[in-house]
Amino acid sequence: MTIIANEEQLHIWLTVKQVGDVLQLSKSQLYKMITSGVIPVRRIGKSIRIHRDYVLSFDEKPEDK
Repeated sequence: MTIIANEEQLHIWLTVKQVGDVLQLSKSQLYKMITSGVIPVRRIGKSIRIHRDYVLSFDEKPEDK
């Protein structure tokens, strides 16, 4: 997992791509987690955003099921 030096560097609402970059997960893995309800999201128009608190609290990579 990528260590975040300063949580203030992250925007409050992140895109799926940004979260994937930080957590080192593919977009398809993240979309599976989103559709199964593992990751809480907010939809803004057609875009999906994930709150940075979720990213900061994510302590280990989930196993791909």
